[in-house]
Amino acid sequence: MIKKAIYIFLFLFIAVYIVWALNLFGILQLDDVVTSTPYVKERMKTDKQYDRMMNDYYKWENAYDELKKENEELKSDLKQVQNTLEQKNEKIASLEEKYADLQKSQEDEKQRIDKLVKIYENMDAEEAANVMADLKMETSLEIMDELKDEHVAEILMNMPKETAVTLTERLRE
Repeated sequence: MIKKAIYIFLFLFIAVYIVWALNLFGILQLDDVVTSTPYVKERMKTDKQYDRMMNDYYKWENAYDELKKENEELKSDLKQVQNTLEQKNEKIASLEEKYADLQKSQEDEKQRIDKLVKIYENMDAEEAANVMADLKMETSLEIMDELKDEHVAEILMNMPKETAVTLTERLRE
């Protein structure tokens, strides 16, 4: 039995050696023999499709990664813009509040001046001139701006000359 196994081994060894030698010298093309079988042909076609599919997959994966990175950058930019917008809105709200306060203050001041104008309209020109001579220049000017021209003329005639000249010059501005 061992002799038989040795003969079979030697026969196979010699056969493989002869096929190898024929392939080496180009007499027998083993690549053509192996690749021409239907199984190998189908397998090679499947491998090519697989390779093409994997290449497509890697392209799509890279494109996805790039889009994901771009999306993250856009999200970051959006956050910055939203923060800036929020700051600007806060500043606008603050300015609107200051503007409303300023308007209220101006309205209050206008009401006070209107009240003073009514008081000075009812006063005698000589009395009004005596009081206005002692007021701050700005206050006198604001009141005179609202008084009728005839009443202003009467008040100026009853004021000391220097004060009347200064007020007149300032009214001209």
